[in-house]
Amino acid sequence: MRSAQRIVLIGYGAVAQAVLRNLAQHKRSVEVLGVLRRQKHPDPALRFFDSLEELLSLKPDLVVECAGQAAVVQYAERIAAAGVDLMTISMGAFADTALLENTRAAALKTGAQIIIPAGAVGALDVLAAVRHEGIERVTFRSTKLPKAWAGTAAEKAVDLSKVTVPVVFFTGNAKEAALAYPMNANVAAAVALAGAGFERTTIELVADPAVAGNLNEVVAEGPFGRFNISMLGKTRPEAPRTSISAPLSIVRGVMNRAAGVVV
Repeated sequence: MRSAQRIVLIGYGAVAQAVLRNLAQHKRSVEVLGVLRRQKHPDPALRFFDSLEELLSLKPDLVVECAGQAAVVQYAERIAAAGVDLMTISMGAFADTALLENTRAAALKTGAQIIIPAGAVGALDVLAAVRHEGIERVTFRSTKLPKAWAGTAAEKAVDLSKVTVPVVFFTGNAKEAALAYPMNANVAAAVALAGAGFERTTIELVADPAVAGNLNEVVAEGPFGRFNISMLGKTRPEAPRTSISAPLSIVRGVMNRAAGVVV
């Protein structure tokens, strides 16, 4: 019988709390040792820490990042250098080539793994498989309600309060999208990492007042053929930019590490 995985989290926002709620149902398989966040939280069931060093001193098997790209920039290479696996949902930070390569090098040196969960898109397993045959074109389109783009660079491209029909306000590659829209385009980065890379993945960002959730679409072509996968993700009021499936993909990734059969 496998012993329970020892995990720690970085961040305590809506995504992290959804992960914790779901993992609480699997206490035989997962032990949550603590959470790194900037301010303490009056939750007696959890231990909160101020520094990464304190967190790593607990000897976790896995660090789960749910705090945003700044946390990946600050901590990813250090976690990998410590020989601890990292699962990150803010993979857009890896649009920074130096950060990606330095973190990869640290992981290879220590045997750690950097794990990219599927998040809010269902195409990563297919993309990661067919890239071995070659991918000629990949396009990822992210469509959200105008209010979901509030507070981002989209406000400089379009008056979100006056959008009445679908508006494509950004077209570029995944590197440009992930850096310009760090709170919204992590899924674009995941598609790039799984498939053709940041420079060769085309991204379209859309504001649509009629969309019923977060609509993510991936189209890829190559010697393998062609596929088109779309997923309409529902959101919660406390996290309108994040599909409900995003934290659930983290839960799946964590549980797969302890599963007898992995799908």
